[in-house]
Amino acid sequence: MTGGELAFALLFFLVVAASASLMAYVAWKGSKPSDFFSEAVEETYKCELSEADINAYFDLKERLRKQKAPEAPAEGEEEGDEAPSAWVRQKLSPEEINMLRHALMRRLVSCFDRLDQVQKDK
Repeated sequence: MTGGELAFALLFFLVVAASASLMAYVAWKGSKPSDFFSEAVEETYKCELSEADINAYFDLKERLRKQKAPEAPAEGEEEGDEAPSAWVRQKLSPEEINMLRHALMRRLVSCFDRLDQVQKDK
């Protein structure tokens, strides 16, 4: 390898490294919302989830677990090959499963009005 080829290889390596670094910086900087965006969204939209609906679902699920399957692990304590919350299908009646579904649906749709407002303003 001659001196010119070595210099070209070194220059090529430096350009590639600088380009990769620049792309990483732009991706990192672009993934963070700007101060203007954060302030405008914070003032215009109150994007708080309904803690009551979220807690109601988990409270109902825990109450049913204690009544119907006290031996089942609590939420977050599942271990082994058994699917999480498998006790729901095995121990609960269809009416109780529907109660859980409705609580989960209320939890899901509690933030739709906020998202709908953002979509309308868009």
